[in-house]
Amino acid sequence: RAIAPVRLLDTRDRGTSIGPKDSIELQVAGIAGIPAEATAVALNVTVTQPTTAGYITVHPTGTDRTTTANLNFVAGQTVPHLVIAKVGAGGKVTLFNSHGNSHVIVDANAYFEPVSSFLGGGELTPLTPTRVLDTRIGHGAPRRAVRPGESLSLDVTGIAGVPESGVDSVVLNVAVTGPTKAGFVTAYPTGTDRPTAANLNFVAGQTVPNLVIAKVGDDGTVQLFNSHGETHLVADLAGWFNADVAAPAPPPGGPGTPGGFGSAGTSGLLTADSSSNGLQVTAKQRAFWDVHDPTEILEQAEPEPLLQRDGSDEAAATSADLSDATFWSGENEYQIW
Repeated sequence: RAIAPVRLLDTRDRGTSIGPKDSIELQVAGIAGIPAEATAVALNVTVTQPTTAGYITVHPTGTDRTTTANLNFVAGQTVPHLVIAKVGAGGKVTLFNSHGNSHVIVDANAYFEPVSSFLGGGELTPLTPTRVLDTRIGHGAPRRAVRPGESLSLDVTGIAGVPESGVDSVVLNVAVTGPTKAGFVTAYPTGTDRPTAANLNFVAGQTVPNLVIAKVGDDGTVQLFNSHGETHLVADLAGWFNADVAAPAPPPGGPGTPGGFGSAGTSGLLTADSSSNGLQVTAKQRAFWDVHDPTEILEQAEPEPLLQRDGSDEAAATSADLSDATFWSGENEYQIW
């Protein structure tokens, strides 16, 4: 799931860089809107002011460092790169610097977590890359360079294979070309405050791209902010992540009617009550039942339990529980006969 970019690390703030063959552990789970159960994170890792050529490796804390590199650089260069990193012990990742002294900046853009519901969002739909922005020719925005301190609003839904609704975030390859000064670009959801984070750094005259996972605003657009100088922006759309799916309304009917519902029932999640043969469920789980025909429900319940709860180890409902059961959500009561 994408989040508005948030800065997790800037070694310049502490006044000391990362030395040669040195590592730093970084907390990435359980903070800044990233849940503690996150299994991986999307990080924009930037190196700046390196004293010599080298590379950065990001790996799960508590594991052996692999012979791979996520980011390469030369002396004096400022270069970013999007990294998808597995979360290690304590909700942390480790950043290793190979040579020289380097300052490192890390912004979190998204996280991945175990699937908790078959109606949950966060599923990636990859697309054949499609150019949705090129300010050099007026494609997707006016035909002019983006000015210093200006944010460009980019439509990313209802185009290039992305639906008009139900989109949480998009995958963009964003490139800067022809900048007049050194600066950075930040992608963030429209309708929110611009974060203190960067997705792409550049110097005058440079053409440089970076992959971005950008959360989409409520109006289906993202903002691209240019910090300094004038620069042209180019963006290719390569995929999208779906948002949570809303459960449909309950079927019509009243108490005593198969598939009907009565007044508000017990709220909360999932406790099996053998005395009343009842089970609390969520609206999302309820949405997949065909309560008009109990026979169909029993068939759907075999051979696996009908209901998988919220991750706890309490008993789930099986076909044997459905003969005369009442199912509750926070707002509606379901009865099956």
